[in-house]
Amino acid sequence: MTAFLMKTDQLTFEKAYENLQTMKPEAKMNEGFEWQLKLYQSMGCKVDTSSAVYKQYRLRKVTEKYPELQNLPQELFAVDPTMVSQELKDEVLYKCRKCSFCAPNAVLSWVLSIGTVNSAPVVDG
Repeated sequence: MTAFLMKTDQLTFEKAYENLQTMKPEAKMNEGFEWQLKLYQSMGCKVDTSSAVYKQYRLRKVTEKYPELQNLPQELFAVDPTMVSQELKDEVLYKCRKCSFCAPNAVLSWVLSIGTVNSAPVVDG
């Protein structure tokens, strides 16, 4: 019901839950579901499986189910996209279509070092 109120009335989680408790005071929610509704709110009241926060949530759920995965080396995982955007601020992150190399504002120097742009030769001058 809280998710329905959030979506249809465009309410925040807190306001929707408050409205629900006003109508039905005995309504209680467990902490896990509350967290999911806050995630739902952060995604604009829709499930966006491509969202970085959604992917982090799914990874957290997998490691809760399989605790042995928590000890995997961090090098196995890609950089957290939310951390990259915070670190780069106004910088642009470029990704090579050929080799997937990512570089912030370093395209020209990197392109000259490998000699191609989108698989086309780079011409000096």
